[in-house]
Amino acid sequence: MQLQVRHRKVLVGCGAAAGIAAAFNAPFAGAFFALEEVLGTFSVGAFSPVVIASVVGAVTARAFLGSHPIFVLPDVVDSHPVANLLLYPLLGLACGLVAALHARAILNGPRVMLRMPGPAWLRPVLGGGAVGAIVAASGGLLVGDGHLALPAALFGGLAWWILIVLAFAKIAATALTLSSGGSGGVFTPTLFVGAALGGGMGLLVAEVIPGHVVHPHAWALVGMAGLIAGATRAPLTAIFMVFEMTDDPAYIGPIIVVAVVSLVTARRLTPHGLYDGWLAHRGEQLAHGVDQAVMDRVHVGAAMDADVPTVPHSGSLAQVVTAAAETRHAVVPVLDEDGGLVGLANHHGIREALVARGAIEQILLAADLAEAVQPLRSDATLREALAAMNARGLDALPVSDPRTGAFLGLISRDALLKAYERALAYEV
Repeated sequence: MQLQVRHRKVLVGCGAAAGIAAAFNAPFAGAFFALEEVLGTFSVGAFSPVVIASVVGAVTARAFLGSHPIFVLPDVVDSHPVANLLLYPLLGLACGLVAALHARAILNGPRVMLRMPGPAWLRPVLGGGAVGAIVAASGGLLVGDGHLALPAALFGGLAWWILIVLAFAKIAATALTLSSGGSGGVFTPTLFVGAALGGGMGLLVAEVIPGHVVHPHAWALVGMAGLIAGATRAPLTAIFMVFEMTDDPAYIGPIIVVAVVSLVTARRLTPHGLYDGWLAHRGEQLAHGVDQAVMDRVHVGAAMDADVPTVPHSGSLAQVVTAAAETRHAVVPVLDEDGGLVGLANHHGIREALVARGAIEQILLAADLAEAVQPLRSDATLREALAAMNARGLDALPVSDPRTGAFLGLISRDALLKAYERALAYEV
């Protein structure tokens, strides 16, 4: 029995969920990562298998690695709840700014590297040399063992400015590695950047505001959630992952605040996160939510009606009436001699012309009935077409060739919805 497309997508999500859950001992985070970032839907058909796969992955890994949390940090004694409520959004704002920079550096790095003069083999040589220099200058703090290498010094064990420099150095090293032909992930480096940024800002604010109001180690932990939420656009994953890493409910409030503020800030600064940005640079669309993803994926050219009667701009009223009787749409396209669109003659205008037929029939041309309408390109998406219909108050729009501008057909609201329903049948 051959698997359907939607079943294969669910299996991919199950694998991603199980892998994240096992690697980070975080079954909730694994499930939400797959639902938010991989599948983009919380539908019933996807939720149950993904959650089960995530739990199985975590339980299997715990049999070998144990069930203890990854980080065991000092307890947070929040004796100044109001002050912390006002200060944590500052960390969220900083995380959003750095997350946007992090995403832009990694996504745009390959294009910058490709524009470098010289032979192709020179790029990995220069990239490797630069990364080696950055790592050596950090005293080895920027390298790990391939898993979750976050040195304890990131949680407030160094000077604040050193930690912030380490955050930007990690961004540079990761971008150079991936841009110059190296291999590696972005999830753990993002955690590193968040911990260094949060720890550095926590130490800085603790110097400005004395009295143990700010806990640098807490800011480092919460900063990890902020960077993940802003850079990957997966806030639930960030919240559950960092919470499960500590298994300490004292951190959950700050984690939520910082993750949400970081997400909103990063979205205002850059249109894409790390994962959807890679797809967008390849010309693919991945929207969160099945409805939006389908509307972005299907093009107008696949849903339009190409078999519609048209009238030349010099045609008579009788020709317009004949075309109106033959078409299934409420408009008749009027074309020029080159096949370009002059406008659409609607039934209301045709009816008024018929009422005054005796007086104007001899001088009225099809072009006189045509109302100018901006056509849609055939490579526009269904979402763009629907937005244009709603903005103009029309139920049908003309479609043109993006290269020549020639008229291709009409897309109606009914045809758009039918194309959407057909595409939705293959989704989760």
